Amino acid sequence: MNRGSAATLLVGATWTILLIVFMPDLLALREVARGSGTVPARVTSYDPFNHGNAEWVYSVDDKTYGGGESGSSLRPGDVVEVHYALTRPWISTRRAPRGAFRDALLGLVVLMAFTGMAVPIIVFSRGPGWYPAVSFLTLAIIMFGQVPQTAVASTTTSRP
Repeated sequence: MNRGSAATLLVGATWTILLIVFMPDLLALREVARGSGTVPARVTSYDPFNHGNAEWVYSVDDKTYGGGESGSSLRPGDVVEVHYALTRPWISTRRAPRGAFRDALLGLVVLMAFTGMAVPIIVFSRGPGWYPAVSFLTLAIIMFGQVPQTAVASTTTSRP
């Protein structure tokens, strides 16, 4: 296999993994952005050792649903406003629906563009020059990999 084929294969595999990981949350945010209602929610738990994960409960049409987010400063007992999808009320977010969807989509596009450029650089580099490229790619994935996740971490798809 020549280097061009290897680069193409690696970029395709990387993009496939990114889409598999981030697409469910992106689709959930799109659903909320298409049409949402707003209700008060009560924070039920907070785990500072699990990425600052906070969970809440809310009711729509006499049914109770749960949601959550990572990187939160919410504490149990807090009351917050959440946006839920009108067609699927078990999907919720605290962020403005259109802004959350836009940020998640932009983060995924930036991450895909970066990997589309970085993977061929790694494949085509020769000698010790590829070591910094791999380190840079790893650091970027760690940093930028959080962009879509943070943007969509406030959605939940737990069904009743």
